[in-house]
Amino acid sequence: MAKKENIEDLNNVDQQQRLEVLRICAASFLEIRDFSNANKYYLEILDIDPDNFDAYLNLAMIDCKTNSIEELFDYY
Repeated sequence: MAKKENIEDLNNVDQQQRLEVLRICAASFLEIRDFSNANKYYLEILDIDPDNFDAYLNLAMIDCKTNSIEELFDYY
């Protein structure tokens, strides 16, 4: 049973690393206002982690065509 738990831990690390790479890519695209590509990466993050608050927040910014949280608040 310990071996199975170790394998599951390894899978979780791999998934966490994948999420981190996706987050970095998405944030980079959002920073340069490439909303189409940022949107694709944030949706992929949500496929893996449907409760990811940051992905939802950044998708809201993409919908408002901004990369600034302040502009998002002003929009709403």
